[in-house]
Amino acid sequence: MSAALRLSQVSVVSASGIRQLDQVSLLLNPGDLLGIVGPNGAGKTTLLRAALDLVPHASGRIEWQGRELQTLRPRELAKIAAYVPQGQIAHWPLTVRKTVELGRLPHSTAWGNVADAATVDAALAAVDATAIADRPLDQLSGGERARVLLARALAVEAPVLLADEPVAALDAYHQLDMMERFRCLARDGRAVAVVLHDLTHAARFCTRIAMLSAGRVVIDGPTDEVLNESNLRSVYQVESLIGTHAGERYVLPWRRHR
Repeated sequence: MSAALRLSQVSVVSASGIRQLDQVSLLLNPGDLLGIVGPNGAGKTTLLRAALDLVPHASGRIEWQGRELQTLRPRELAKIAAYVPQGQIAHWPLTVRKTVELGRLPHSTAWGNVADAATVDAALAAVDATAIADRPLDQLSGGERARVLLARALAVEAPVLLADEPVAALDAYHQLDMMERFRCLARDGRAVAVVLHDLTHAARFCTRIAMLSAGRVVIDGPTDEVLNESNLRSVYQVESLIGTHAGERYVLPWRRHR
């Protein structure tokens, strides 16, 4: 079986000449819940955007389900991969339901799709947004908008989900709810990659971790092997408390490493 997503020696250089990704190689397989972690400016967002052709890559190869990125039409890629971008700014007065319905556009035909209403309802319910379905998106809180954008991505029903800091604006309940949703999607066979700053969420929920620093993947492997004191000290420059509770790991950055 082909990897859902394969990056091979991918580099991205900004218009000003800054190397944002430097020969990054990464696999995302069905069933993975991949946590992409690293300090600010490490290249995490650029990695997701390059994979989706939202920023051009200067060199290397990107493949989706065994096909090179450049051979995929935008509509084809939109059916393969759903994307939850960083930030939840809304400049349009669409209702929540209309926003989530946008996730069905890659599947739309001139005659519509009879499954759309049920799919949209299921996506709204999955993020606890049914009660706000008729509210304008631009009148919601940041956390509510984050949940709606995830619902829009879920409505695509794509085999791959890429999410950039999806829990950053959420309260504690909805952070846990969303991470559990990602874990369920991965267990159901989807390939999920999530950019995270909360290392305990990464430790508890992710099956693999790719740790970035200065545009490079410095280590990629099973969660328990990557999120250890040595790696956190060298990459994040912090001392951490690492332990288990009820059989699950937690990682708490505790003090700056001097």
